[in-house]
Amino acid sequence: MYLGFLFGGWIVLGPYHSKFRTLASTFETMFALINGDDMYPTFANIETNSYYIWIFSELYMYSFICLFVYVISSLVITLIIDGYDVVKVKTDDWSFFFILKVN
Repeated sequence: MYLGFLFGGWIVLGPYHSKFRTLASTFETMFALINGDDMYPTFANIETNSYYIWIFSELYMYSFICLFVYVISSLVITLIIDGYDVVKVKTDDWSFFFILKVN
């Protein structure tokens, strides 16, 4: 999904936005957007008079930010919590085993 947004932003927004001119700068810009850095200048620096490019850039950036910041972050948090629960259950099973051995 990230690669789809990467190539889409580079191809469509590259001629109109300084942060999307090269594939490397597009990658860095998108990574910065995920981390919450430099959001306003990224939105404000579109260099076009075309209404359609402006609408695309707004939809592109808002959907990318919502998808990756909210959905992917929630997924990572869920994986961490699930891993914690698995370790907690395994730890509880081992402590029960040691109690039986001592008695």
